[in-house]
Amino acid sequence: MIEKIMKIEEKISKRKLKIEGYEDALREEKRLLKKEEEQLEVAKYDELLRKLKMNKISVDYILEKLDDVIIKKEIQQLEESKSTTTSNSFSSETTQH
Repeated sequence: MIEKIMKIEEKISKRKLKIEGYEDALREEKRLLKKEEEQLEVAKYDELLRKLKMNKISVDYILEKLDDVIIKKEIQQLEESKSTTTSNSFSSETTQH
């Protein structure tokens, strides 16, 4: 019986080591993935800048358009949060009556 217990303990120990190996490999893969995603982002920005330069588009013009997009997005987020707040207060009022 003791031999059987020792074999099971040994199997468990090996399995734990195997899992640790998988966890280490997973962490490494996540690190590599993040690095590759950053490289992709840099490559895309490089391509964007290259195209802007090739077409002689003004930096000021691009910044102005970027500001417009950011402002529109902020306005949209404000409107969405207002509508969510309004609908939440309406639903709480209806449940109270």
